[in-house]
Amino acid sequence: MGDAQLVSARLADRIGAPVANLGRTGYGPPQELVVLDRYAGRFSPRTCVWFFYEGNDLQDLNGYEAERARVRALRAESPRRAWYGRSFVRNAAGWSSRSGTAAATFPARSRAGTFRDASGATTEFYFSCGVHEGAADAVPERAAPETMDRLKEVFAEAGALCRARGVDLVVAFVPAKFRVYRDLCRFEADSPCADWPIDDLPGAVEKVVRDTSPAIGFVDLTPRLRAEAEAGGLVYLTDDTHWSAEGHRAAALAVAELLDDRGRERERGDAADASARGHFGAVAAP
Repeated sequence: MGDAQLVSARLADRIGAPVANLGRTGYGPPQELVVLDRYAGRFSPRTCVWFFYEGNDLQDLNGYEAERARVRALRAESPRRAWYGRSFVRNAAGWSSRSGTAAATFPARSRAGTFRDASGATTEFYFSCGVHEGAADAVPERAAPETMDRLKEVFAEAGALCRARGVDLVVAFVPAKFRVYRDLCRFEADSPCADWPIDDLPGAVEKVVRDTSPAIGFVDLTPRLRAEAEAGGLVYLTDDTHWSAEGHRAAALAVAELLDDRGRERERGDAADASARGHFGAVAAP
C-alpha cells in the first residue's frame, strides 16, 4: 500500500488542504503528546486529529513510566555493569537458554473467521487478538478509573497546547479489527474467538474527551468501518491488525465529515458573534 492510500493522504484530498502525518510505530499517548508539543507547531495547523487505537494505546499509556525508568537505569549504569551486560559469554548463555524454550504457539486456523465479501466470495480473517492486544481476560479491567484518569491528563495537556496555538483538537477512536468483524464472521466450534469479550471502550474514551473539555472533538470510527464491513468491504488486512486501503479511505471520510461539521459550527459561531457585536454597538450608541 502506497503513501497515497494512507488516511492522511486521503484526508488531504477530501478537505483540499495539506495533512502532515506525525504518527510513529510504537508510540502511545505520552509519546504522542511530546510529538504534538515539539513538532506539530512548526506546521501551523488549523486542526490536530489524534488517532487513539484501542488495541494497545492503553497498554502503552500504562507502560510508559516503567519504560522511562528502565531507560534511566541503563543510562546510569556503571562501566563495570555495562561491560557485564555486553559480555559475549553472558549473552551467549542467555541466548542458549532462551532458544531451548519454544514460545507458545497456536494453529492459525483456530483464530480464523470466515467472512463473505461484497462479491459473495468467502474470505478468511485471522485474529491474533480480540479488542485488546494481550490476554482476553484483561478487557473488562482495561478501562480502570486510574487508567482513564491518566488518559484524561494527556488529553487535557494536549488540549491546552492546541488551545494556546489556536489549533482545533479532535480525537478519533480507532477500533480493533475484531470489534468490527466479530459478528460478521463464522468461527469454528473450537475457536476461542467467539468467546472473546468486547467492552464499551469507545464510550469510555468519548466520556474522557467530553469530561476533559467540550472544545475537543470526538469521532468513533467504528460505525463507518462497520457499515463498510456489513456491505462486504475488507477494511482491515485479512492477516494483520492494520487497515487496508479501503479502511484508510473510510476512516478519512469519517474524519472529514466531522471536520466539515466543526467548520460549519465555527462559522455559525463567528456569525453570531458578529451579529451580537453589531447589535450591542447599535444599542450603546448615543
